Amino acid sequence: MMENRISGMILGSIIGDALGTPIDGFSKGHISSIFKSSYGFVDPTPALKGKMDRWKKPGLYSSISQFIILLSCFLNSRKKFNGGDLFDFIKDLPEIPGSQYGIFRHPDKMERQFLERVTMGDSDSRDGVSSIITARLAAIIPSLVQYRTKSVSNHIYRTISISLLFSQNISSIAGAVIFAVLLKRILNDSSPLSSINMISIAKEEIASLFEEIDINTDKIFNIGINPVSFLNIIEEYKTIFMNIENIGDKHEAAENIYTYVNKGIKSPITRATVNHPMAIIPYSIYLASQYKESPSDILFHAAWEGGSTSILCTLIGALTGAAFGNEWISGEIRDGLINKKRIFSIVEAISKGRIFESLLQDFIKAEASLTIKESQEKNAKLKHIKQKPKKRKVGKDREAELSKHVVESWTKIDKAKWRKNINKQNKE
Repeated sequence: MMENRISGMILGSIIGDALGTPIDGFSKGHISSIFKSSYGFVDPTPALKGKMDRWKKPGLYSSISQFIILLSCFLNSRKKFNGGDLFDFIKDLPEIPGSQYGIFRHPDKMERQFLERVTMGDSDSRDGVSSIITARLAAIIPSLVQYRTKSVSNHIYRTISISLLFSQNISSIAGAVIFAVLLKRILNDSSPLSSINMISIAKEEIASLFEEIDINTDKIFNIGINPVSFLNIIEEYKTIFMNIENIGDKHEAAENIYTYVNKGIKSPITRATVNHPMAIIPYSIYLASQYKESPSDILFHAAWEGGSTSILCTLIGALTGAAFGNEWISGEIRDGLINKKRIFSIVEAISKGRIFESLLQDFIKAEASLTIKESQEKNAKLKHIKQKPKKRKVGKDREAELSKHVVESWTKIDKAKWRKNINKQNKE
């Protein structure tokens, strides 16, 4: 039973990632107008409107899934976690000519910074660790949940320690830990998702997490996190879940979420599917709970929401798989997944805790080929696009542009100095 749920959780994450990645960043209206109500992997070409440089291969998962699988294999093969060993493991992955990040496809800023640090061999320093707010961290957490540990406390602190290799942002780490403890609770719960209130469970797990951190603030401090700030963020997540617990309409729930998030950020957001952990993590849990009666359709409902669909679909796929195992994944979507035979084989091995080196190396070799092939396909598509010739600037245009530049430079620098001098004179 547990093995089935672990494999379902990881497969759900990967399929969700593959479903959401090609349309990542599109608005809800744009997706519905172009693809209607598609129940399969879609080619994003019709929606790109001349921006084919954003093309991604349908049915092919991104770096989110690659990290999930590779971290799972790494953790299962070692009794103790060591950051330096993880850096060596990632550093040994194949290099790809023309690709700065090797086999990894479409990594976000957080992952790119991690991979750059791996290349530099900077495993002991946190100077280059990203501090940007991202929910991407929570998306790769399923790789940590199945790592066998009897102690919930150890699970929490190990999750924090590994998270710190990728990000120093407290709200991102807290979101990842909350998602991790929720997944572990669902994996260990004998009840199916259809009979549980996921929002209530999330609240319970957050309360337990708060108590654990509150008792062990010295341990959190030693790991490298301000325990007071961490506890405050956990409280904020709890408030969000309390606000949406009894809301039956997803639009109202989304508005409630992003309205609360806007209180703490400078640039307001207008949807709950943006890459902000305090928005998209609660919303993914809410949607998973809303569509629990039709698990086979749940990922498509998530994809149609638009926004950061790669993250949203990954999170919802993990939640659904942890609750239902892997039977809910339809044959059509299974068949459309690229590299499915290797994926199914390695996920089964991970769920059983039996990772064979030959299986892992075969997967890594295939990933290198898939990354190269996707790049080649995109380049072939770009070759067929006629580039609009740039309008040659005549003398008057060049003079006008130079004048504009001079004026803008003056307004940005000299005008500020001028105002400062005027204010100084007035005071005198």
